[in-house]
Amino acid sequence: MSNEGPNPLTRAAWRIYQLLGPLKRLVPGTLISYWFSTRRFSQLLSGIPALLAIFMLLGCVIYSWRSSGETMTSKELLANAVAARNNGKDAIANLYLKKAKRITAGTPDDQYDQAVLLYSANEPAAAVEIMRKLAPLDQKGHPPARLWLINALQTELVASAAIESPSELQLEARMRLFLLMEQHCAQLLVEEPDNELALERLAMIRLDQRNGEAAVKLLQRLVELNDKHRVTLARALSAAKRTEESKRHAERGVAYHRTQLQLDTLTDTQREQNRFNLGFCLMLNDQYKEAAATLMNGDQVPSDPEFRSLLAEALFRWSETFPIVRKGTGELDEDQLRRRLNLLQTAIKVNKNDPRFLAKLGAIAGVGGEIARQAHALMTSMVQEGEGTSIVHFALGIVEMQAGNSSEALKQFETADKLSPDTPVILNNLAFTQAHGDQPDLDKALALITRAIEINNTVPAFYDTRGGIQLKLQKWTDAIADYEIVLKYGVRGRAAAHEALSTAYEEINDADLAALHREEAEKIRRLQSGGAGN
Repeated sequence: MSNEGPNPLTRAAWRIYQLLGPLKRLVPGTLISYWFSTRRFSQLLSGIPALLAIFMLLGCVIYSWRSSGETMTSKELLANAVAARNNGKDAIANLYLKKAKRITAGTPDDQYDQAVLLYSANEPAAAVEIMRKLAPLDQKGHPPARLWLINALQTELVASAAIESPSELQLEARMRLFLLMEQHCAQLLVEEPDNELALERLAMIRLDQRNGEAAVKLLQRLVELNDKHRVTLARALSAAKRTEESKRHAERGVAYHRTQLQLDTLTDTQREQNRFNLGFCLMLNDQYKEAAATLMNGDQVPSDPEFRSLLAEALFRWSETFPIVRKGTGELDEDQLRRRLNLLQTAIKVNKNDPRFLAKLGAIAGVGGEIARQAHALMTSMVQEGEGTSIVHFALGIVEMQAGNSSEALKQFETADKLSPDTPVILNNLAFTQAHGDQPDLDKALALITRAIEINNTVPAFYDTRGGIQLKLQKWTDAIADYEIVLKYGVRGRAAAHEALSTAYEEINDADLAALHREEAEKIRRLQSGGAGN
């Protein structure tokens, strides 16, 4: 009997089926062929074979697609996932990722490639997990994977450093990142002794740990490999108090980076890095004016935090090169004082969170005697002539405080705060004066010093100020918390902190701790009176 029924749809379906050829080998194909060849009622249900053929065709297409997906390698699947993700097709990307994760890559290099592609496909956790397996902390592993982990840790450290007022938890997390970086760098140097990145990062960690000698040994190996690291070696030698060696390497670093900046092939990032390193070398070589000019890049204050910090340091050190007292006569040199004030003002503008700048100004303003009177007269005239910057008003406030004129000091600090709002040291002095002046406003003082700590929570003196205000407000528990921080991180004022804690513990009826802190305060006082310091 002919396999072609009278219905056109049936005939079309049969021809399609015949063209598919290989499908006859499949069980469903065999069943369809048998059905067509044995049926006796050509007019009955003649449309069903055509429908079955169409469904079989769709099934074969789906089966073929799934089979091809299963035969693709993990690398191919991940590459497709990245491409889909980049084209905004997240659903398709997720399908490819799901399949790729079920496939275990073969060699360590294949696994490394898989992790890199996972990271590119916005799957950082999966990528890190693979890299950690490839590069364990306690044994040799895959050097490229370890290098990848080191770079990832560096990215996290840079991000954590950008937090202006980190919490204690954030500081602890940063310390853990440093520890992991240190361990991975040390292990990478076992695997690849001349790895420049590991040598440099480990040396920087040693510098942060104030271990200058260990950093120097690492950097001396590094300089033999690449001259661009001479600035870091000069910095380490300076930290190790090997000044002459530091200056010698800094001078060679100046020559190197100036040559580099003349190249037309540098990218913008490379040019900025060379400019930063040149500024650092100049500063290590005591060329503060040249360092500031290099880092300023014209009249523009840099936006990068590292640039700003280094520029502020250069301005601060440059300001100290101007002696404000004339040799021989012992008189105030007004021109030199003006220069110093202007440089300190610029330093504060660049980096207002560094308390040393205004502390130095306080030392200038409080020299005492005739010099103090002359300095006061000069700064008063500067205000009258329209040169009353926040620095000048802050200095006048210190002079007035030391003279016992709290109301006038308060006015000067308030003006300084208006001219440079949210400068922590100004807020600290303003809060102190507000709390201990002729007409104290303790709530306002507490708000001011709390704002200062929110901006910069790394200065023990700020907690000392707030602890004193908390005592006046009879907030004993809060005062205890602040003074405990003073004892933990502070160097000065420890006897006064113990005395304050003794008072606070007495008020909350903890006689044992009150007595303990009282004894500690007396012990420190005895040592101070005996010349042993505190």
